[in-house]
Amino acid sequence: MNNKEELKANFVSIIKNDPIFLGLLFPELGKEMVTSQKGTNHKTKNTWEHSQVLVRWVLKEEPNDIVLLIAALFHDVGKPLVQTWDDEKKKYRFFKHDAVGADIVQRLLENDTFSFLSEEDKKGIVWLVRNHMVPHNFSNQGWTSKSTKKFIRKHMMNNREALGSDPVKRFDQLGILSTYDTFDCHPGEERQSETYFAHNKLRKEMTTLAYNYLNGVWK
Repeated sequence: MNNKEELKANFVSIIKNDPIFLGLLFPELGKEMVTSQKGTNHKTKNTWEHSQVLVRWVLKEEPNDIVLLIAALFHDVGKPLVQTWDDEKKKYRFFKHDAVGADIVQRLLENDTFSFLSEEDKKGIVWLVRNHMVPHNFSNQGWTSKSTKKFIRKHMMNNREALGSDPVKRFDQLGILSTYDTFDCHPGEERQSETYFAHNKLRKEMTTLAYNYLNGVWK
């Protein structure tokens, strides 16, 4: 095992066995522990507990995807900075937490702790955090193939570096991340909810369209 592999294994071990330590290692994550999600669709009490739901699913279903794992860990790191209370709806809101979180993650990934990651991995993680709400927005607004194609085309043309050497996989990671993000809303019946089926369908459409774009099959 070389040094980078050892650093990676140690970090994954911390995530699995001592997640609270991460809150000390990264104060930005520690703030999630006191960031309530009252009034949202999530069943967990705070942002930290919610993120841990995603992390556990990634570890279970995608154990070898370090990019997806770190994106899941940090996907809501921007929430503590943008949290506001909607007195009319009696709920917390987190406008632009995805963009704020991506900026935080971009800075954090320069820490020596993440020296085992390639530059492509780092850019992919930032891209996933920045865009993890897109599938939710599509779902809430009644997504169409036209809107999905527009999203795929935009990033294929303007963000190829962030999509890395395998853009189809990157869009698949985004679909997985957004799907697991809904599991907290349906504990015990994660794969039976309408939300799951909607997000999984969108995941398949994104990857198919990305593949078609790369192979010149674009209608």
